Amino acid sequence: MGAISETNQGHDLAYVRTDTVARTWDGPSVGTGQSKTVTPMKRPAPGVRVCTSGSRSGVRCYATIGRFGHYSLTPDYAGPAHDATLWNATSSAEIAGEGDSGGPIFTPMGDVVTAVGMVSAIGRERSECAGVATVCSHVVYFPDIYTEAFVNRKLDLTQ
Repeated sequence: MGAISETNQGHDLAYVRTDTVARTWDGPSVGTGQSKTVTPMKRPAPGVRVCTSGSRSGVRCYATIGRFGHYSLTPDYAGPAHDATLWNATSSAEIAGEGDSGGPIFTPMGDVVTAVGMVSAIGRERSECAGVATVCSHVVYFPDIYTEAFVNRKLDLTQ
């Protein structure tokens, strides 16, 4: 896919430079769906409705972006806990599941989507869900990839 060009544990993200057009999967974790073009990223904003596309739970819409804050992330595996400054988004239905980390968070616009973030963690209140993931949450946490890339890091992420 490409090499990692930048990382930031405090915002729980890494950037990978590719030499292809940005695309994301839109559909269930198993079965039919389609690949969609990703337009340049934009800043998250409270009240905006977003979707997630996790490798374990598939595409799930719509969550509403909530607040930006400081969260302590405790991984489900044996890794150490760490703090991160992230946004959250909530939904009345399950929005992401265990194993979806790194999947895109986007706003859909027909055959294209706009990148807003990527799944970092799910909420502590969990329930069973459909798809390959067996545990999901109504809350998802994600970094502000736009501000981190263009404002804080001044990265040139053009293709």
